[in-house]
Amino acid sequence: MGIEQHFVENKRVLVMGGNGLIGRGVVHLLAKNNEVHVMARFSKPEFERELSQKCEKLWKVDASEPGSLKSIPKDFDVVINQVVQWGIEEPFDWPTFYKLLKANCFVPGRVMEHFGDSGAKLIFGSTGGVYRASKDRNDLNREGVTGLQGGDHPYDDTKLPGEAIVHYFSAEHGTPAVILRYYWPACPYRTGRPPDGGRAGRTCRAWMAGKPTVVSKRRPWYHNIGYMADLAYATAAAANRVASPPATYNVTGSEIVTCREVDQVVADELGIEPIWVEADEERDMPLYLADTELMARDLWKPRFGMQAAVRNIVRAHKWGIREVQDWMYELPQ
Repeated sequence: MGIEQHFVENKRVLVMGGNGLIGRGVVHLLAKNNEVHVMARFSKPEFERELSQKCEKLWKVDASEPGSLKSIPKDFDVVINQVVQWGIEEPFDWPTFYKLLKANCFVPGRVMEHFGDSGAKLIFGSTGGVYRASKDRNDLNREGVTGLQGGDHPYDDTKLPGEAIVHYFSAEHGTPAVILRYYWPACPYRTGRPPDGGRAGRTCRAWMAGKPTVVSKRRPWYHNIGYMADLAYATAAAANRVASPPATYNVTGSEIVTCREVDQVVADELGIEPIWVEADEERDMPLYLADTELMARDLWKPRFGMQAAVRNIVRAHKWGIREVQDWMYELPQ
């Protein structure tokens, strides 16, 4: 199926952090009808090989280091920053904080400084992780509103300042930009890190190994299930929404589900009975609820519901697929 992508085509595009979870999907989509360059550290050789087959050029650069962008040309039409440091399993101390600060906070400022006068459309990937997790289906996190109190983890405390720097540069110097807050993506390929794939990916891996997942009838957690392709399409469409000061969009699926509902679809696709442990309260990676009204109106109306998303994820896990493939982006009719 052809890619219906009129919003970014025949452009020269730089994806920073293009070997990450969201970056790889964005590269795969845009490389079909654009000249795409990728800048990353490429700590995983297999991702470097995968991306080299799709891109015009790979720039092996650590964007968090001072002066790292000096060798990067400015003649791009679109620059997409997906550079991120998580540090979730690292000690909550100053070295961890500073490492995350360099990637999550300094890099957005460095991008604004380097490309600010180039005329490139600047897209900044952020995350819904700066919000509090919600256990109320009606408690939607809206654009620019956060329940973060600070001090939970260096990740949270360095992502928001990064957004603030983008706002400052954009407003102060009139540089058009846009900020996209992604929520845990449900993706069918793996990065080698436990969080990827969303609840469906984690459940599929657990059950294929004979391990249970935890669900609760008393206190379920609610979250948007957002499929990777929808996130990538929304990112491409965001090139038409750069402005000064920048708008901030929540980017995820519009369907709100519980962990139990996702797990049941995984069981149906695997052809097994659910392997559940009932608990007083559900436990999982942080899950968030987002108001997607602005995204659906201005960027991209999600095409993938839970059934289609989970079906692709289970298919990839059963076949042991790790790389991005075309069928993952075939849009439901």
